[in-house]
Amino acid sequence: MASLSKYLSVAVAMVAACYEIYRRVKTAKDQAPPEAADKQEDAGKSTSDAGAEKHPPKPHKFFTCKRCYVKTDQPVKYNGKIICPSCAQIVEAEKAKGYKHGPGFGRLSNRLCMRCHVDLLQLAPWQIYRIGDAEYCDVCAAKIPPQHQNPRQVYHAVVKAMSEFPNALLTISHEENHGNYYIRSSPNRANHAIEIDIEEEISLFFANWHCHYNYDDGAQYHEFYDDLFKIILNQSCSAAAFDEDGSNDPDDPDDDDLIWRASALLDAAVLPEDDDKAIEFLKTKFGDAAIVRCDFWDARKSRIFRMIGEMCDIACDPVFDPVLSDYRDCVLDYRLMRCNQPHRGIASHREALHHAMKGIVDGLNREIQCAWTFDIHQAIARMISPSEWLAEPPKEGQSDAPQYIDTDDRIAYWRAFLEPPYGNCIKIREKCGNHPAKYRDATVEDFRRVNEALFPKGPDDLEIYTWSTDWSNYFDDGHEWWGTGCWSIYDPQMERYIVILASATD
Repeated sequence: MASLSKYLSVAVAMVAACYEIYRRVKTAKDQAPPEAADKQEDAGKSTSDAGAEKHPPKPHKFFTCKRCYVKTDQPVKYNGKIICPSCAQIVEAEKAKGYKHGPGFGRLSNRLCMRCHVDLLQLAPWQIYRIGDAEYCDVCAAKIPPQHQNPRQVYHAVVKAMSEFPNALLTISHEENHGNYYIRSSPNRANHAIEIDIEEEISLFFANWHCHYNYDDGAQYHEFYDDLFKIILNQSCSAAAFDEDGSNDPDDPDDDDLIWRASALLDAAVLPEDDDKAIEFLKTKFGDAAIVRCDFWDARKSRIFRMIGEMCDIACDPVFDPVLSDYRDCVLDYRLMRCNQPHRGIASHREALHHAMKGIVDGLNREIQCAWTFDIHQAIARMISPSEWLAEPPKEGQSDAPQYIDTDDRIAYWRAFLEPPYGNCIKIREKCGNHPAKYRDATVEDFRRVNEALFPKGPDDLEIYTWSTDWSNYFDDGHEWWGTGCWSIYDPQMERYIVILASATD
């Protein structure tokens, strides 16, 4: 009982002391002049706000695009560049550190190296070392743990990244269907859309090109975003190579359709502005393709290249035509033509052969109403020397001269000219009164005469291909008995192409 009373007396004393302190402070404040009170209040405010003034809020930095004149404080950052979200134009290079991770930028994922904390998605694919199935950071050589994402996480990340380009992509449609995710932008002026399919892997489609990426592989996941953004920013284009449909089937009215051969995503910086240089560059990528389409997201930048140009017939040759007209029974079809682009090897030969055969077949179809067809892509070529091709018939007692080329159904050029089914005659005397015109059989000298008129600057520089003859029913007559011949010649001295075709029966 005594202890309880002791504690109560102590508590009462403490309350009394606190009240006395409060009373003295209040009395001093009431007796102080008004100016002093204001100073004390201002001092208290300045002390409390001192910390706030040390870190004032940073003002928003506005960017104005010089192309579409849209002003924004939320641009997109890509590869150290500030990008306009409306038209995907590069506004300026990144300068302020405050914008490195500012609003609207952000990383594509939170995948940081566990040792040096570098953003692994900012490393180029070749900066991530791979040993077997393991990956290592190029900065500190730490092992990168595998990233296991589900398709839904990837889907939301991709939609968020594409949404940073609202006007460049116009609208983005996306849908989920039983664990499969599909994203599609609105089409550009050429009616090409960017399409993304996410299942076990990411599939990116644009124009005639597509590619697949493993999103659990850090390098491939980064490569996907790199390819996607380069397409949107017109830094890469879809380059697709096509062959022309060489068929002339009347049941197939789409005679000019293109046959896809290959495609690739090309860096726009490596595609030369000059068309001839661009064609030479694309030739190293796609070989002897007929046409290459380079489609950009901004369709105004797209380009179409005819890799081998367009052939046009030489209507009349003042040297060759009069000479050939002397041989009325010659069954060879001679076609002379020029191209509006530089010579491009066997690709130009194939185009010349296609042009010549199309002209012959179209003419035959009009004359006899028959379904003549051909498929130039089935033709197989072999280069031969001018001396082999212009070989003459063996002289008496000479058995080593060439008589046939490749196979028994393809005859030598000299035989096709000199020994057609009913002979090849030349007029040596005009009809006079009751005397009929007189003819003689063509000889080796006539063979030389025709070739000298055909190649007035000599045969030494000729580029010659002999072709198979199983790709058109034009050659069916020759296959029955006499034989066939098909040759394409490029004369660099005259800058022209000659196609010679042979097929006849009894």
